[in-house]
This record gives sequence, C-alpha cells and structure tokens, in this order.
Amino acid sequence: MPRGYGSESIRQVGIIIRDLLLEKGEAYGQELHKLVKEETGRKKSSYSSFSANYIHTLHKLGMIQRTRRAPSSVPGFVDKQFWALTKGSEELMDIWRDPQGAWNRLRRKAI
Repeated sequence: MPRGYGSESIRQVGIIIRDLLLEKGEAYGQELHKLVKEETGRKKSSYSSFSANYIHTLHKLGMIQRTRRAPSSVPGFVDKQFWALTKGSEELMDIWRDPQGAWNRLRRKAI
C-alpha cells in the first residue's frame, strides 16, 4: 500500500496524474504538481520531490513519455518539459496506484 504523499488522498497521486494526462493529452511538470497539490490539499510540497518521486519514476516505468519542450515564461528559467501517457499505459492501474512500489518491485527483481 502506498505511504506518504500517495496515501493522503482518496484519489492517489499517480491516478491524478493519469487522469489529467488523459483529459489534456499532455502537461508540463509544474502543471501536474499544482493540480496534485490542489487535489490532495497539501500546502507544503516541493516540485523537486514531486518530480523525482512521480514524474521520473513514471517515466522510468514507461508510463509517460516526453513530448516536447517550450520556453519558460520566466527569462533564465529552465524550459518546460511536456509529458503524455505512453500508449496502453492508462490501463495499468496497479502501477498508477503505487508507482514507487512498482519501481521498487521491478528493481528487486533485477538484482
């Protein structure tokens, strides 16, 4: 069962990300982070932690893929990286419910 960030909401973080990407087609990381904070009611949350725990984990699992980059609206900031669902990934609910757990199980099998 997911612990931490994913367990604080009835709708778990991975599922929130999945639903947004299904609805919009693609979204950039900060946009995903903002929606997750709104949905879960978390006030304190760093984008850096969210990105490492969810975006990069989902990418390593093959659930999401990079689609494009766009310039930041703030001069000197890093470009926005857009993400979309990988074809067929929307059906893999066990991974969406607990992406960190899925990644840990996969890593243990590889050792």
